[in-house]
This record gives sequence, C-alpha cells and structure tokens, in this order.
Amino acid sequence: MTPSIKTWLIISLIINFAGIVALAGVIWWMGGLEQVLTKFNRRGLSQEYELMRNQLAMLPTDSVDILLLGNSLTNHGAWEEWLPGYSIANRGISGEGIEGLTDRLEDYQALAPGLVFTMIGINDLFYHEPSWLKERFPTLLARLQKTYPQSKLVFQSILPVNNSVMNTGLSNQSIAKLNKELEALVKENGHHFLDLSNGFQDSEGNLKSSWTNDGLHLNGPAYQFWAGQIRKIAEQIGKE
Repeated sequence: MTPSIKTWLIISLIINFAGIVALAGVIWWMGGLEQVLTKFNRRGLSQEYELMRNQLAMLPTDSVDILLLGNSLTNHGAWEEWLPGYSIANRGISGEGIEGLTDRLEDYQALAPGLVFTMIGINDLFYHEPSWLKERFPTLLARLQKTYPQSKLVFQSILPVNNSVMNTGLSNQSIAKLNKELEALVKENGHHFLDLSNGFQDSEGNLKSSWTNDGLHLNGPAYQFWAGQIRKIAEQIGKE
C-alpha cells in the first residue's frame, strides 16, 4: 500500500468514526433511538390527522353536556361508557398539538357544550422546549373563551410519562413545572383546573407502570380513574 493511499484510508476512517460519534450524539440528545424512531413515525400522522379533523367537523351538532378536546389520550377514551348520564362529544385527535387544537376550536362551536375539558401539550414536548408551549397557552385559552363563552372551561394537567417502561425522551420535572404555570394561568382567568398528577403518578413522579405499556398511553384502569375525576369536578361545577 502506497503512503498516499494509506494516508487517505486513515483520514477516511477518522471521518467515518467522527460521523458515527456525531450521529450517536444527536440520537442521545433526541432521547435515544426509540424516541428518534417515534418522531419519524409521527410524521405519518399528518394525513391521518387531517382525515380525522375533517370527519369530526362534519358530525352532528346537537348540544352536549361535555366536550372533550385533546390528543390520542383523549381520543382513546370510551367516555360515554365511563360517564353514563352525560351527553359527550369526544374531539380528541391522535398526534394533536396546541396549535392544531387552537385552530380547530370553531369546528365544534355549534355543540354549545356545558363543560369543555381540555388536555394538550404532551406531543408538543416531543418537538419543542417547554417555554415554546408555555407561550402558546394564553392564545389557546383566549380562543376557548371566545369560542365557548357560555361554557365552563376545565383545563386538565399534562400527564406524566414513564421512561422506565419505555424511554419517551420527556422530563417529568418539566411537565410538572408546566402544569404549575398552566394552573396559575387558568385560575387567574377564572376557570377550572383539574390536576390529575397525584392520581396518575407513582412515588417517584412517574406515570404508574401498571397503567401503561409504552410509558405514555393509557390502559383501562387509568381511564376509569380519569373518568371518575371528570365526573367529580363536573358534579362540583354543577353545584356552583
């Protein structure tokens, strides 16, 4: 092997090694390989999202007792079965973020709901810093007030995750801090805040491992508890 070829081979190996190290660093920064794959998979949700939004906007507009707004956590709940006695419109969409939700509020204005329950934010944290999300909460709240002036508004806390079950790349400390800031904003504007944190988290502040199989989404016992909390605050508001 000539000296020049040997030199270029060494340079090539160094460059390749540096590239591998850089790629590993990016993957680590994004929360690990599982989280990177999750983010790429979420890109495929855009078409599904638009199809679901279009369908939900076309549904009957009879007035309801409760309107539920949110992402897949809301969407997956069998709310009418969990909350008999209430007429319910579930308008959660998988993959939803705060800007998408803000943009589609008027789609359901004709429902004239007595109560509007909103949970949003976890998907945004996959792509943005908590400060980005915090800056957009006032806009969402103002739009809710304008769109549903006769409704009682209930914001629900962002649920914790469990990175031991599966690494989500999200921080429960950041989620808890955001919830405190959201609670203050909601109460300052005279609305209701449903803090679900204590019921959903274990002693270490993680989503209960028995209530999830991927560290993020919920199973039956989790929805049963959540529905009970919705019923409780709905009854309290009804007595006001």
